[in-house]
Amino acid sequence: MLLAQPEVHAQGGINLELGTMLFTLATFLVLLYLLSRYALKPLLSVMEKREKRIHDLIAGAEADRRAAEEKLREAEARLAEARSEAEAILARARHMAEKEAEALLAQANEESVRLREEARRAIEEERARAVAALRREVADLSVLIAGRILERSVDEAAERAYAERVLEEVGGLR
Repeated sequence: MLLAQPEVHAQGGINLELGTMLFTLATFLVLLYLLSRYALKPLLSVMEKREKRIHDLIAGAEADRRAAEEKLREAEARLAEARSEAEAILARARHMAEKEAEALLAQANEESVRLREEARRAIEEERARAVAALRREVADLSVLIAGRILERSVDEAAERAYAERVLEEVGGLR
């Protein structure tokens, strides 16, 4: 048979022997069974584990992305709230500063009015004292004039002239 084979190959035909085919088929089936039992199952298991791990990583990454987006929204909301609070604090501070300035201005005005009133009262008191002193002096001068008039026994015309002269002198003092 071995000699016949090169001839068949030389003629271009296919030499199909049933025994070799059955042996090859049996070997293939045994090899397929062994591969499926010992190599394919662990390989598929590794592939499934890898696929599950990749799926879990993708799901974890998606969850992390959603969590990051949520945290970003929360941070933006807190930032907006902080800005709002800062603006409110500034507005309150401005309002308080304006009220304080108004209070200080009102206090300064009250102090100014009080000082003017005190000065007016002091001037009025001083004026009243000066008028009282002047009245005392006029009274003293009147008594003096009357005494001098009485001391002199002159005629009435001379007394009038003397009294007018003394009054002019007193009037000049004012």
